[in-house]
Amino acid sequence: MVVYRRVRRAGAFFALAVLATVSPALGDAAAVPLLALAGLLLFGIEEGPVFRALAVQGDHEEERLYGLGAFALALAGLAAAATLPRVPLPMEALAAGALAVGGGRLGHALVRSRTDASPEPTATNLASDGTGVAPGGDGVAPGGDGTDPAAIDAGTVDPASMDPTLAGERLRPAAGYLLAGGLAAVVGHLVAGIASRGGPPLAGGSLGTAGTPALIVPPAAVAAAVVVGAVSVSTAVVVRSLVYERDAHLTVVVVAIAAWGLTAIGAPPSPLGAVAAVVATAGLGAAAYALGAASVTGMVAGALVLLLTVVLGGVGWFLALTTFYALGGLVSRYRFDEKAARGVAQENAGARGTGNVAANSAVALVSVVGFAATAGDAGTLSVAFALAFAGAVATAMADTLSSEVGGLFDRPRLVTTLRPVPAGTDGAVTWQGEVAGVAGAALVGLVVAAETPAWGAVVGTAAPVDPTAALVVGLAGVGGMTVDSLLGAAVEGDRVGNETVNFLATLSGAVVAVALGVGLGI
Repeated sequence: MVVYRRVRRAGAFFALAVLATVSPALGDAAAVPLLALAGLLLFGIEEGPVFRALAVQGDHEEERLYGLGAFALALAGLAAAATLPRVPLPMEALAAGALAVGGGRLGHALVRSRTDASPEPTATNLASDGTGVAPGGDGVAPGGDGTDPAAIDAGTVDPASMDPTLAGERLRPAAGYLLAGGLAAVVGHLVAGIASRGGPPLAGGSLGTAGTPALIVPPAAVAAAVVVGAVSVSTAVVVRSLVYERDAHLTVVVVAIAAWGLTAIGAPPSPLGAVAAVVATAGLGAAAYALGAASVTGMVAGALVLLLTVVLGGVGWFLALTTFYALGGLVSRYRFDEKAARGVAQENAGARGTGNVAANSAVALVSVVGFAATAGDAGTLSVAFALAFAGAVATAMADTLSSEVGGLFDRPRLVTTLRPVPAGTDGAVTWQGEVAGVAGAALVGLVVAAETPAWGAVVGTAAPVDPTAALVVGLAGVGGMTVDSLLGAAVEGDRVGNETVNFLATLSGAVVAVALGVGLGI
């Protein structure tokens, strides 16, 4: 019974997503049916079998269908933005965002309904970093998902409402979310695009089997739908891992905004290129998960960043970031048991989560989005964003290699005083780690400055490698690595976490790269 309630509840979310997708047909009144449903769900259903069938965790305490009602309210806002000319949210973005979340939830619930037929103990309510603590939780999960079984017996919490985030669950339900949500988003994007253009173009007047015009969707529309759909559902997984299951309204708004931005910037012209980008990034993410270098959400977050990088930047940008992800992951796993015994190993058994991906890649991601958004200008801003991307990636590579390699050697010294300190001390360095970090920064410098017949350089103009650009990026990486060590010694610990330090270090590397690049006229 619990399994079927979960599927019915997910089906209700999907039905709302479908309604939001077709609501622009009502014109300026697109938001009206969704607002009416939101009011009914939030204020009209407070008890009874319908309430019990649709309630998610927390709804019983408030005696209202907050999860489903807030989702309907968020969709109403998006529908209004898609139809009111003052806020031109594309219909394709609305469809992709709504169906990625609604379809993903349905696919997730269907897969769980099969796997939960034979329940097995599992720690499902994990945070995005795999620590075992859900957002806002205390890490106590007596019922396997953070819910006290006594509350179930007392009727305070409906067993059907216990639906964990995607952060720490098994891989199959996450795959169900990705596949169902991605397919729904792609189809919705295509259909919404056809509707917004007043119908699909004809194939040069050719006729179908029934004597009617053959309908063909432009290849560029297919490519856009594939990319936007993949980005939408991946964004949904990442956001959903950071919030409670009942906060679907937050997820759908963030996803729709991401789809909106990507639609505005543009997508690759070739459907084959779009599919290749999605398959390649998904394959790399799966490999990272299989090797234990990433958690489920870490895998999805990394694949999302890679996909946006190759779509908005190009092959050279993709190779630079892939070099960091691949080499950084392998070095983190290298002699892992020895590093664990010394207390310097990557947490969560070396599997990097969403927080780690964000800390090391946020600056690079913002840079590639900025590059794509300014690609049509005179060139100054786009070059600055390219330098910032390269400097951030070089810093992330240098910092990762210096930490992972340096942690294997004795006699580390504090970077600020050069006094010997115990292994694992924040801000401690070894000469071996510093050499590894310099080598990593230099490697990224060579990759981003390489010009080949197949792809252009990220920075620099000379072929095959622009030595000035490579030197600038390498120096920026070393500078960012040094900032990371200084911040570690000065503020990391009780006041600032490691991920914040990593973010600030990559930001400093980006700033150094831009400053040096502008100074040297790159």
